[in-house]
Parts: sequence; structure tokens; C-alpha cells
Amino acid sequence: MDNDLEKISVEFNNIASKALNYLFSQFKEAVATLNRKNDENVFQQLLGKYLYQFRNQLEETAQRLLDQHRSGSNQQSLKGRLTGEVNRYVSEFMQKAKAL
Repeated sequence: MDNDLEKISVEFNNIASKALNYLFSQFKEAVATLNRKNDENVFQQLLGKYLYQFRNQLEETAQRLLDQHRSGSNQQSLKGRLTGEVNRYVSEFMQKAKAL
């Protein structure tokens, strides 16, 4: 069963990585013309918007994978793993945004 968890985790990571790259590039474009010193509030609003969208996309993906593999005996373990992955990717998005 651990092999199944690994396969599902890899599938989630592939999807999440693509979503991170796509949404972060959109975020970068949206804030490219902002002056952080003068427009920090706008930057933070845009960051919140993109983080919300990103988290929702990841949570929907995780839920879809959970639904597809509902028959597995390690449902709680899978749910915990995917929740951790969602949080990790959201944190990565935040770190990349702070570095701009």
C-alpha cells in the first residue's frame, strides 16, 4: 500500500508543480509594474488573491485524488500526506513571492 501512496503523492506533486509554475508566473506578471515601496498594499492584495486561487486548486486536486482512491485502507494517511503537500506548496509560493 505504501507504493500506492507514493504513486498518488508523485501524481499530486506533478500537478502541483505545474500549477505553482503557472500561477506564480501570472502573479509575477501582475506585480511586475508595482513599486513595492509605494504599492505594498496592492502587492499584498494580489498575493492574497493568487494564494487563495492556488490553495483552492491544490485542495481540489487533493480531494479528487482522495475520491479516486477511496477504497484504499490508508485513506487517513493519504489525506494527511496530501494536506502536508498542499501546505508545502503554498509555503513555497509565499517564499518565492517574498523574494520578489
